[in-house]
Amino acid sequence: MKHNQIRQVVFPILAALIWGTAFVAQDVCADTIGTFTFNIYRLTKAYRHGQEIRSATEMQDSLLRERHKEPVAPIVEPTQTRQR
Repeated sequence: MKHNQIRQVVFPILAALIWGTAFVAQDVCADTIGTFTFNIYRLTKAYRHGQEIRSATEMQDSLLRERHKEPVAPIVEPTQTRQR
């Protein structure tokens, strides 16, 4: 039960720290480059980042396509030698 109580204290403090830091950074950037430019930058950054992430289905599809490009060596059965 002690582990759960620690989470209840640490996670809200961590969220407040991240939120407060992000707010200060956004406020400084908005004063420096302007709100419209800042929002366009955030939009393009998020759009470009989303293109790098592929779904599991896309990764599986590309893996299967790569496998089919490689030539597959035929399975050769070993020949039996006759003992004399």
